[in-house]
Amino acid sequence: MQHSFKLFVLLFTLSIQGCETLSEYRPPINVSKASNEQDQLQRLFRQSKRYHELSKKQRQAACKRLKQDYNKKADWQIAWLLVYSLNDEFNCIKLSRSLKLLKEIKSTLDSSSQLVWLNNTQILLLEGLVKYKSKNKFLRSLLKKSQAQLTQSQEELIQTQEDLQKENSKIEALKAIETNINKKLENE
Repeated sequence: MQHSFKLFVLLFTLSIQGCETLSEYRPPINVSKASNEQDQLQRLFRQSKRYHELSKKQRQAACKRLKQDYNKKADWQIAWLLVYSLNDEFNCIKLSRSLKLLKEIKSTLDSSSQLVWLNNTQILLLEGLVKYKSKNKFLRSLLKKSQAQLTQSQEELIQTQEDLQKENSKIEALKAIETNINKKLENE
């Protein structure tokens, strides 16, 4: 038992020392880059919050100004604000333009950035929304065609019922004539 305990302690000690020596082979973490990115994220989120608190008219003016700024200088941070801060209900930029901007942001961001995941998820969501909008458009046109066919069928049914009533009236008239003829024949 003591022998196995000593062996366990020896293996444990060696494994700890082995892990420490492996840490020399890890790439160094650039702390200044990470803190710079954190500062950048905080600025974006603060700016997004300020835009969110604006009135509808102020938001439209901010949207117009940011679109002009982006046309002058295609900065991913301006695109970020356009897509994420001012575009609820797609009243600032259209869905297709939002997707294009998100893909531009994606190509600009460093692959280690924390924003990559959020941006990729937003792209997937908007691509799904495009598919659903397309499907919705297709289903609406199908519904419109079906409603037109239903209206036409109802009109044909009404016409058929009117024709049947006319035919029934003629049959009733013929029966009345036949009854009169039969009565005259019986009286003779």
